[in-house]
Amino acid sequence: MAEEPKKKNRTSYEAVAKYHKRVYAGLYVQLPKDLIYTFRERCDKLGVSRAQVVKKAIEAFLAETEEAESAAEAEAQ
Repeated sequence: MAEEPKKKNRTSYEAVAKYHKRVYAGLYVQLPKDLIYTFRERCDKLGVSRAQVVKKAIEAFLAETEEAESAAEAEAQ
């Protein structure tokens, strides 16, 4: 006997949407088209998420600037 396809659970969808709204925020940037197109192509070619690449870049920036701020504070003391 064939199994019936699973029905989507509206409650689960709403719970996930509520979680995402609480935990995540969007970021909108405008960049030159050629840069965006090249970025999209490279991500697709490598099979990586564009969001993950941007997230890693932001994390690297924050870590780098935190180190610089800590060094500047240490020199000031």
